[in-house]
Amino acid sequence: MISERNLRSLVTFAGIAVPGVLIAATGFLTPLAGGSVQRGPEQIRLPASDTVSVCPGPWQTAEEAAGTDAEFSTDPAPPATVQSATVLTSAPDGTAQAAGLRSESLDGAENFTVGTSRGFVTGDDLVDAPTRITGLAAEEHPALVSAAQTVAADSGDFAGLAALSCTRPATRAVLTAGGTAAGADSRLLIGNPSASPITVEIALRGAHGRVPAAGEDALSLAPGEQRAVQLGALAPDEEVLGIELRAAGGLMTAALQQIERDGLTALGIEYGVPTAPAGSTAEVPLAAAGSAAVRIVNPGDTAASARIEYLGADGPVEIEVGSAAIPAHGTVEVALGEVPAGVVRISADAPVHAGARLTADGDFAEVPATAPLRAGQLLLLPRGPAAEVVLGSADGEVVLTGVREDGTSTEPHAVDLSPDRASTVTPSALFGEAVTGLRFDTPDGVRVHAAAMAVSEAGISGLVVPAPPTGIGYRDIRLGH
Repeated sequence: MISERNLRSLVTFAGIAVPGVLIAATGFLTPLAGGSVQRGPEQIRLPASDTVSVCPGPWQTAEEAAGTDAEFSTDPAPPATVQSATVLTSAPDGTAQAAGLRSESLDGAENFTVGTSRGFVTGDDLVDAPTRITGLAAEEHPALVSAAQTVAADSGDFAGLAALSCTRPATRAVLTAGGTAAGADSRLLIGNPSASPITVEIALRGAHGRVPAAGEDALSLAPGEQRAVQLGALAPDEEVLGIELRAAGGLMTAALQQIERDGLTALGIEYGVPTAPAGSTAEVPLAAAGSAAVRIVNPGDTAASARIEYLGADGPVEIEVGSAAIPAHGTVEVALGEVPAGVVRISADAPVHAGARLTADGDFAEVPATAPLRAGQLLLLPRGPAAEVVLGSADGEVVLTGVREDGTSTEPHAVDLSPDRASTVTPSALFGEAVTGLRFDTPDGVRVHAAAMAVSEAGISGLVVPAPPTGIGYRDIRLGH
């Protein structure tokens, strides 16, 4: 169940009635760094809110056909592990502490809870159910808590690496990575972290526009329930699919689990996550070299066109195709060719969503367009795989701080940005091999996009930087009789 603190983060209007006076909250709370906000004479104080992340749990596989020869039976699914961390934040009174952290299954069965501390990182915990990680905010200390799920196999039917920054609940999500061509197994994992039943509508966007669903395009989820929806049952033989999800009655979480094969040869596994909100510009950071393709989803009622650029660490990179036309309610895929680590930039004449696929080392990674970084964001790095980070072009700098295995933090390091190129960072080279997470602090006025790539012998996987927590802030009020 969602705690009272978390429910507070869902409130968009509040009113307090006293004799002869109505005090009404107006506007929305913007997440702000602890200690950075001055209270005005006509404002009310809002405490920090809990931070919720949901990890989809065990790798979903089809049931084996009864009576088939062992030669054709599938390998068991690789185990899923979840890691979580909480790090120090500051309150307006100058105190610093890390929020408490609770791990539980999505239906509410508790795994463990730790209280406030000076920083804490869990082990790689095996999970047998969808898992909710909650950062338990204490008064005015923002809950800077994040979680990551990892699935990996060096060989077999599920060979590859799939790492996921566990997703935050929302009412709308757009994913660009879907497809149901031969050899592809794409499954939507939709969870209900709310305290009430929800209904989720599914809209499919194909290469020529809307794709009518072959089955039910809406599903109901009870509180604490997660459903797996096979895209192939909704839209068979669609090589390119964008997916739009809308939840009514509460919040949802969404991830796209993907398996690809060529006959019996495994081509990789990956998770896809929702893109940043639609905009006339979008940036997709790819923190490794490989063969890239970008997907663009047009949610509008009229066709759109887009320009595509690529910026690497040495400046602009020549790509195979530099523009695209996207039909109304459609999705296009554009091959970029071989590229170094860098950032795909899409400029469109209408709001669009975007994401990119990178193929390398016999596996593939999916990365969505990301929102600009803000102050106080925490990215967990999976144990085992190496990690690389790419920052887009911008004026200014970003301050990175490493998180060690024991939850303590390294000294901060400022990364200078350039408006003409991307910037790459190797966390282990910057902070040492023991670093298990990165904190990003971005000054006001600096708009820069970032993402990471996990790389191991099993393959590659994209990681996005989770949104910042809701910190202490103030909401304007108006007084009237």
